[in-house]
Amino acid sequence: VQTVPGRLDNVPVGAPNFPLTPSGVRTQKGMLPQPPYPDFITSYGQTGGTAIQAGGTVSYLDASLMVPTTVQPTSWNWYFGPSASPTGSTAQNPSSIAYPVAGSFSVTLTASNANGTSSITKSNFVTVS
Repeated sequence: VQTVPGRLDNVPVGAPNFPLTPSGVRTQKGMLPQPPYPDFITSYGQTGGTAIQAGGTVSYLDASLMVPTTVQPTSWNWYFGPSASPTGSTAQNPSSIAYPVAGSFSVTLTASNANGTSSITKSNFVTVS
């Protein structure tokens, strides 16, 4: 398979559905540099939320899309809800976020790179009883 040298996406020549640019280079939508695709899980490995007792803590792991490398985040901004302590963080993988009162809390991750910013909010992600 022949490829086009010097391309970020190095799409195979003759690949179906990849349009030619005026210079004759094949490109693939979605493979050019883009903002990150943010996502996260808890340190317990849960993607759909977690339940804890009042006063308990939750740690979060950045699970933003890492392929292609042009989509990787370079900064993170978390919001854990008004009752969390702390309410936010700029760490990639914030840990020991305390939830002192009962309730259901949404969590938002905003991830950025040189190509832009994207956010994800998981509603009622933390349930505290």
